[in-house]
Amino acid sequence: MKKITLFSALLVAGLLGSQLLPAWLGPAYAAVAETVLFLTMLGLAFT
Repeated sequence: MKKITLFSALLVAGLLGSQLLPAWLGPAYAAVAETVLFLTMLGLAFT
């Protein structure tokens, strides 16, 4: 049950973050998004 609660909380946190982050960062969002995309692809390349 602990794993389900943790997974659900992280899922909700990610959903909220993805909706609120662009508003909080404003014009800097494009650079942050590009960096996150690059790091995600880099991490997936070594799996």
